[in-house]
Amino acid sequence: MTRTTILKLMLPLLLCLPTLVGKAQSSFPYPSIPDSLREPHQRAQYLVSHYWDRYDFADTTLLHIQEIAELGFVNFVDLMRSDIAKDCAREGMLTFASRLLKPSQDYFVDLAEKYLYDWASPMRNDSLYTIFADALAETGHNDTRLEWLKQQLGKNAVGSAPADISLTMRNGLHTKLSDIAADYVVVMFYQPDCEECQQAVERLHGIHPICYNKAPTVCLAIYYGDDIDLWRKSAIAFPDSWLDCYNTDNSIIQHNTYHIRHTPSLYVIDQKRHKVVAKDLAAIITKHTVAL
Repeated sequence: MTRTTILKLMLPLLLCLPTLVGKAQSSFPYPSIPDSLREPHQRAQYLVSHYWDRYDFADTTLLHIQEIAELGFVNFVDLMRSDIAKDCAREGMLTFASRLLKPSQDYFVDLAEKYLYDWASPMRNDSLYTIFADALAETGHNDTRLEWLKQQLGKNAVGSAPADISLTMRNGLHTKLSDIAADYVVVMFYQPDCEECQQAVERLHGIHPICYNKAPTVCLAIYYGDDIDLWRKSAIAFPDSWLDCYNTDNSIIQHNTYHIRHTPSLYVIDQKRHKVVAKDLAAIITKHTVAL
């Protein structure tokens, strides 16, 4: 049974049982939900608000017991990812941050990065990670890396205008991302020696035709880096319908115009409305199936 499956099974227990195990030192001290709260959303809100009531942040020995600190935090963020509790996520994070003590701050910041930020995490959630970062900042828990990662996540966010970048095509044509003629563009940032990139191309090529919102869509592969000879000798076999290019002035690397956590990294851009409609789709492409 996977961790994700376990979490899905635990959520109903967290909401339905008045008191969960937590009296023993080997498990997280979950709060008791009053019997007077009957509706699932009421129980979820109470649980989020009082989740850390019985946890002793001053006891740093708990950080070394995975079943207490780590599993407790994982269940906490998974609860806030659920439909019935996501509306009170900010309140829950602020409550957590207000009780956080300096000795345990680094530990929980690392957990947040591991579960909410890391591209390979099944619980990855940029919105919740940003809420976590904001909550720590508002309560005086400053962390340089956390703040930097939050700023990176804000770049080319869904709903915002994508940063325009210069491109050089295989035939030598110079153009810009904004000049690509299409209703939608699926942009794949890649490296020439990336096996997962080749797999993503093959999976995408299996969709005929590739559409987003039932509209014709162009696939644009962009190499980001300064080794143009490597790009010219790329072993990746792109379909004839794809546009393959490199970032002409290397602004992606030099100016960090796009925050790329892993290759391949895919964005979907609405060219007519000039906005990002999806981003960081690498996990979807490289696992199981393609979902555009």
